[in-house]
Amino acid sequence: MLVVLELLCTTTTQAQVSVQLRDTVVKRGDAVQIPVRGIISAPVGKLDSIRLVVRYTPSLLGLRSVEGGSTRTFQCPTPRVDSQFVSLSTGFLQISCNTLLKPQNPNDTTTLCVLNFATRAAADSIARVNVDSIFINGRPQVLLASRPATITVRGTPFAPIPIDNLSANYPNPVLLATTFAYSISETTPVRFTVFSLSGQIMTEIPELTRPPGTYVLELPVPATDYANGVFILRMTTNKGVFHQTFQIFR
Repeated sequence: MLVVLELLCTTTTQAQVSVQLRDTVVKRGDAVQIPVRGIISAPVGKLDSIRLVVRYTPSLLGLRSVEGGSTRTFQCPTPRVDSQFVSLSTGFLQISCNTLLKPQNPNDTTTLCVLNFATRAAADSIARVNVDSIFINGRPQVLLASRPATITVRGTPFAPIPIDNLSANYPNPVLLATTFAYSISETTPVRFTVFSLSGQIMTEIPELTRPPGTYVLELPVPATDYANGVFILRMTTNKGVFHQTFQIFR
């Protein structure tokens, strides 16, 4: 299932960008592949770098990867991605690459990069993805119009997971926030605590009671509280204690 983001750019000293995103319908748990396509007309001098700021729904969509290379404008096989968590309904991705394939014809539509998401939502949920801004050679470009893509998730919810589990986080290393998926096999209190390697408690999340299912924990790691280094997230349920390590690198 594909969602296409079409960027129509005309550039003199500064590009003018219009963004059109196509809606799609998927089943819960399906992968959603989003090619980011656009026209970059007459960029100023050499095309050195492109950075996209993408707004999405982190509670319903989990970013798996961003692909460059091949015939895409972003030639980095894995473009740099920096994430910022604002709330369960709003997150931002900054996607950048400074190894670029300049279009042969400046008026051709090209694929900049491809975003790979996994749906996390329950049935009959709606997620949105939007390109909020684009930077070319470090300069912000004029965004004339932007229509978000609506991703409608259909189908019955997943069956309960048979085991309790805490998955590795994404992104890792962490900039400002990170996401952990976890599963619960029976109704239980769930407690999360973050420790430093020296055993210092960094964050304690109030206890929640969860029924069986798969969930997402969004963990902010503000620079005022966390220095660079390795930390441990502990999840405690009626079935036991589970740990994942993660690294902060700013």
